[in-house]
Amino acid sequence: GDVPYYEEQLELVISELQAAERRQASMLETTNENLIQMRTVHFELIETENIVDECYSKVKNARIEGSGNLQELEQEWEGHLSKKTQLAKKLEQIYDRASKLLDKDLDFHPLLMDLEQKKAETRDLLRVSRQLEAQGQTFTATISAVGLYIKRQMLNSDCLGWNS
Repeated sequence: GDVPYYEEQLELVISELQAAERRQASMLETTNENLIQMRTVHFELIETENIVDECYSKVKNARIEGSGNLQELEQEWEGHLSKKTQLAKKLEQIYDRASKLLDKDLDFHPLLMDLEQKKAETRDLLRVSRQLEAQGQTFTATISAVGLYIKRQMLNSDCLGWNS
């Protein structure tokens, strides 16, 4: 009957559902890692901006007062400015990656709901086909029992005049 077919279909739907759940979990984990990385880079960026401001003040004071090694201070300032630019780019990249993931992640809900529904429907079809198969076997067994009973009754009776 249809029972083996529906059992196979149910196994397929369950494995599809598990794969989708694993992908979603992996995406959530990656999103979480991105958020942690974003925070870390953001704090580093703020720290670097403060250092850039300090260095700029030193450079400005050295220019006004003509004291200190101006060239060395300017190099330090430019180095921190460069680091600030790199961190800002890195933060933007992480943000882009995270927002793309979130866009994809939003597509997971309908897929999971669809697979859950498909699983429930397949499970119902399997249950119905098992019941029908069981009823069919019962029906067949009843027919053969009735047939056997009639055959015995006819063989044991002499209504057709066989025994005379």
